Order: sequence, then structure tokens, then C-alpha cells
Amino acid sequence: MWSKHGSTLDANFLGKWVSFQCKSTLVALSLWQRSIRSCQASLLLSERGMIPEARVQIRAAYEMLFFAIAAIKSPSVVARMEQNDSKEIAKMASGMLASAGDYRYTDEQIKELQAAIDSADVVGASSKYTVVQAARDADMLHLFETVYRGMSLDAAHATLNSTDHFFEDDGEGGGRVVFAPDAKGIEFTMQMIATCLISGLEHFGSMATSQN
Repeated sequence: MWSKHGSTLDANFLGKWVSFQCKSTLVALSLWQRSIRSCQASLLLSERGMIPEARVQIRAAYEMLFFAIAAIKSPSVVARMEQNDSKEIAKMASGMLASAGDYRYTDEQIKELQAAIDSADVVGASSKYTVVQAARDADMLHLFETVYRGMSLDAAHATLNSTDHFFEDDGEGGGRVVFAPDAKGIEFTMQMIATCLISGLEHFGSMATSQN
């Protein structure tokens, strides 16, 4: 049911062969790579005139960056992230069992799902380590409150604001729905990509260079 690498922090993976300090560095670099890839995806989508979709990727890029920088600043962040993973897997397992309806899991599947639920109980009741906490720990709270929240409202969630991308003035006092690529807002989108990449390089650039 759960693959060996179902969690990026599976104890059977990173936990077995790296030290606590090294683990936080590897996690941080992996998250930074995810941030870069989301920026690249945003750029490609922007070239296609898919600005709202590009901004969904920008939001993801900043989230990855917040956690990456928080992890490099404080190795204890990784432990909080491990707790997050355990609890989210347990929540998923619990939901799968509760919503099964006519679907019948095998005894082995039920055992595996219950084990995931039980493992979260062992973790304890500590509060979830959130994106805003990661942004605060990374000293990037302003980017959270502006870019991250802005992209959530503008593109990532099913908000009325997010539908504005698909309407335009018809020139006669009315409006019309647009079903076509549109580059409107691409300049701002590029600025957000650049800010994310520059911020990442400021924290990880020397580490990336040292690997070459």
C-alpha cells in the first residue's frame, strides 16, 4: 500500500545512512530543487499563455523555498516535517477506511492502513508545522503574506478572484468569456519567478557550486 519512498523522509531511506545534520541539508537541497523545477514549470506555462496555471506553480515554488531555507537554518525543522508526514499519512489512511463504502480492502491492506494510523499516535499531538511557520523561520514572512497568499487567491484555489483571468471587456460595456491563451500579467509572473530563484541562490548557491 505504501511504497518504500512514499515519504521523502522515510526512516528506511534517509534515516538509515545520514546523520541528523546531513539529513537536514539533503532535505533542504531537495526542496530547493523542487522550488527550481516549479519555477521552470511556471516559465513553460507562461510561454503557453497559461498564466493562472503558471502562478499555481509559483505558489508551490515559494512553499518549497520556505521549507528549504527553514530546514537549512534549523535542522529541527526536519523532525517537524517528519511528524507532518506521519500525521498526513494517518489522516489519509483513516479517511480511506472511513469512506470505503462498498469497497472492500483485504485484511492485509486494513492491517497496513491501521499501522499507519497507529504510527501517527506514537508521534504525539504536537501541532502541525505550517507553511507560515516555515516562512517565518526562513525570515521570508513578507513573501508569504504577499506572493504566497496572493497566488493562493489569484490562481491556486477555487476562488471567484481566480476566474477573472477568463473574462475580458467586450468593448461595448459588457464582458465575454475567453477560451484561449492569454499573456496578460506575464511580466508580474516573471518577476515572481525571478525573485524566487534569486532568493534560493542567496541561500544555496555556494552549496550547489561546491558540488561541481
